[in-house]
Amino acid sequence: MKINEVEAAVGVTKKNIRFYEEEGLISPRREPGNGYRSYSEADVERLRRIKLLRKLDVPLAEIRQMLEGECTLAEGMTRQLERLHTRRTDLDEAVNFCTLLQKEPVSLNELDVEQTLARLTAKEEQGVSFVNIEQTDRKAERVRGALVGAGLFTALMLFIMGIMVWASCVDPEEAPPLPLGSRSEERRCWWIVSKRSEREKKMLIVTINEVPGKKIEALGVVRGSTVQSRNLGHDIMAGFRTLVGGEVTDYAEMLTEARQIATGRMAKNAEELGADAVVGMRYASASVMQGAPEVIAYGTAVRFV
Repeated sequence: MKINEVEAAVGVTKKNIRFYEEEGLISPRREPGNGYRSYSEADVERLRRIKLLRKLDVPLAEIRQMLEGECTLAEGMTRQLERLHTRRTDLDEAVNFCTLLQKEPVSLNELDVEQTLARLTAKEEQGVSFVNIEQTDRKAERVRGALVGAGLFTALMLFIMGIMVWASCVDPEEAPPLPLGSRSEERRCWWIVSKRSEREKKMLIVTINEVPGKKIEALGVVRGSTVQSRNLGHDIMAGFRTLVGGEVTDYAEMLTEARQIATGRMAKNAEELGADAVVGMRYASASVMQGAPEVIAYGTAVRFV
């Protein structure tokens, strides 16, 4: 018989059947070739006996002993009756205490809890068992907290693994943008870069301290600076790019653009002084805040004489 047929015949679920198999209470035959379980009539009868005893709350260990002939049905039922009588006694005592509290002419806040607990303790010393909150409540809380923590940790690890796989397969430039700034800000930066290019056609900028073939007159120090920051999407992708290696093109292009803007502003500053060139030009950078570097271009504005 297949497991679906056994499920219908016995009236237990597939999970129950597999659980009993894991506990060693049944051992169905495996079909050669595909390895599927094949249940015999004997397996079905054995499951019916297990179901009967479990309905009476007989522990699995004792069911195994009775099935294997290690103890008789009468011996097993005798032990189970003892357990049930003990539980009935405990329940009767709990019912008695609940009845007494029901008849108390006071509220819970007015109840003499210390005296009532002392009476419970005296009964426990006589062999009566009430709920052991030191085990049940702590255990339930611990299991619930562990399950929540495991679920959150699993979700976090799956998210990180997914991003790492994505980062290894997708270039950050091809990732969908998540802009934090406005389009007007992008147009403003492009305008500055475009204007810088026009000015540089008129303004000679060199890193040496002289212009070959020209006599110069120093006009003063000129500078230009900008603070750049990438949007959140590029920051995330660039961060995960460091895990898999390779050039972080987003940051490289950000710094290139920042140098262009700073150079353009320095050139504008030199134009305002009436300069023909900037000599001794240098770049410097500093971190204003995390993920937002400041790039400075500076030099000496000079005029040809």
